[in-house]
Amino acid sequence: MPRTLFVNANLLDGRSAARADASVAVEGERIAAVGGRDLAPAAGDRVIDLAGRTLMPGMWSCHFHAAFENATLELRPLGIDEPPGVLMLRAAKNARLALDCGFTGVIGAGGGDDLDGQLDRAIRDGLVLGPRIVPASSDATSWPRSWPPLTSAARRCARTARGSASCSNAWSSASTPSTTPTRSTRSASPP
Repeated sequence: MPRTLFVNANLLDGRSAARADASVAVEGERIAAVGGRDLAPAAGDRVIDLAGRTLMPGMWSCHFHAAFENATLELRPLGIDEPPGVLMLRAAKNARLALDCGFTGVIGAGGGDDLDGQLDRAIRDGLVLGPRIVPASSDATSWPRSWPPLTSAARRCARTARGSASCSNAWSSASTPSTTPTRSTRSASPP
């Protein structure tokens, strides 16, 4: 099998000090060999000269909300602010951005409509490019209830009329309970 051979790298492996003039051979998706100038290319190998640039293992994000965009500490309907199809396209864009930034794995931190699990499948099926994902389970914006619980009008607005006056009215009428919910007080069926 032809390899990809990275040569003349400043290797940062996370275990020891950076090593100049390193070479790394990759077969498929796995590192096959690490060495110095003695690691010579074989026939058919693709050779990439890094000219002293740093080569390091991929990073992991351990709290990744794929569908969030421009998130702040302001409380708003993150993860349900757009229809599910738009959120999935945003999640695919963010997954590709994470990969382009050097994150080869992420641990999902939740989002509405089971987007983490669906995005993971789309990446594994080759439909979109992205890192490996450990999908999260449903969060507060999906089944069984939102916190604070939202009226059905507020849910519809969150998905369709972001920013409109009718949406603002629906959000202000959302009920805010005075006690913390428990399993016994939550609905057993999706809203």
